[in-house]
Amino acid sequence: MTAMAKRLKSLAINLLLFGCACLIALFIAEGLVRIVVKPRLDIPPRNFYQIDPDLGYTHTSNYNGRRVRPEFDVKLETNAFGLRGKPIAKEKPPQTLRILLLGDSFAESANADLEASFPYLLEQDLRIDATAKGLRLEVLNAGVGGWGPEHYITYLRKFGLAFQPDIVLVASFQGNDLFEDIRTDFVIEDGYLTRKQQNTSLKSRAVRAINHALKRQSALYVVLKARLENLLWHLGLRPYTLPREILAKDDSAIMKRYIITMSHFSSINKDCRDRDIPWFLVLIPSQYQVEDELLKRYSEVYGFSMDDVDIEKFGRRIGRWTVKESVPVLNLLEPFRRYGKPLYYPMDRHLNPDGHRLTAALMAKFIRNSPSYQHLLMDMAKAPTKKTEPAPAAPE
Repeated sequence: MTAMAKRLKSLAINLLLFGCACLIALFIAEGLVRIVVKPRLDIPPRNFYQIDPDLGYTHTSNYNGRRVRPEFDVKLETNAFGLRGKPIAKEKPPQTLRILLLGDSFAESANADLEASFPYLLEQDLRIDATAKGLRLEVLNAGVGGWGPEHYITYLRKFGLAFQPDIVLVASFQGNDLFEDIRTDFVIEDGYLTRKQQNTSLKSRAVRAINHALKRQSALYVVLKARLENLLWHLGLRPYTLPREILAKDDSAIMKRYIITMSHFSSINKDCRDRDIPWFLVLIPSQYQVEDELLKRYSEVYGFSMDDVDIEKFGRRIGRWTVKESVPVLNLLEPFRRYGKPLYYPMDRHLNPDGHRLTAALMAKFIRNSPSYQHLLMDMAKAPTKKTEPAPAAPE
């Protein structure tokens, strides 16, 4: 054996030993993280969404699975109509007051078990009124993550009105509803909803597959990824999804988005009034509007002054429209800021258990104080039992 061959053999052995040592170190680190940190893995719900030609995507029907993130582990179920919640009758039962809830990921509440989500808690609270009148009450949760006002009116027309709702409740997120239009570039990839990738090379697909696998299997990867993302965020190297224009006093650049959003709300208003259906608008604030320290850090990272921030702008603009159109509106910003305890998960940025409970309580009080709601209860209690039209077929 020549000297060169001996050196190559020695190098190969050293590399093999180094690789084995690294592999053993990773296994040890993985074990330590699971024992000491005990993080939950990042497991998105597989096959939870399906493509819809008009809405971009919706929930699949009769889904049963879990959503796991470092901050929570929840069970997700949908009924035959793709609504998150328990099965409902194909026909609206007699003497039943139905509330249809439209919204995005906050209404979807995929970070809470069903019994801990605000739509369910709202239903349980309002059922007290219905039971006292000898009636039943249902809240149909049609919220889907990533939806916006255009989705709300489209769903209402395609599926929602066929459920014969007595009340339509729209939960609009102040953080990004201005920008959530219907997109048709979604695909289902390995059971997960994703946008069509321009780079469809074998390398890019492999990287995505490895990332999905590691998030679902490796506690070490989840912890390191979360720490790295947090570091990049603090260094200003990772943009957050909340558009700066939402909070900036000067919103001339997005005035068109306000006009579009209010046109969708106007369509909901018209469709409901044409059918004598009361509807209510609830404005859910972002975590940045509620927590001053987080907003201050956000401003420091992205280099804008707190003097240029207006956290009440969205509610004020939409509020003027609701006054003009006589639409009942509940802005949760002020009661959220007064609450004094965290209402959002730090990483997930959605409502934590306290946030869900407070939202349900505020919504129930708001609806309960509405004359239209009280009139509905009285009229339905007096009305004789009658047959109802069948509910719509489940989305394909």
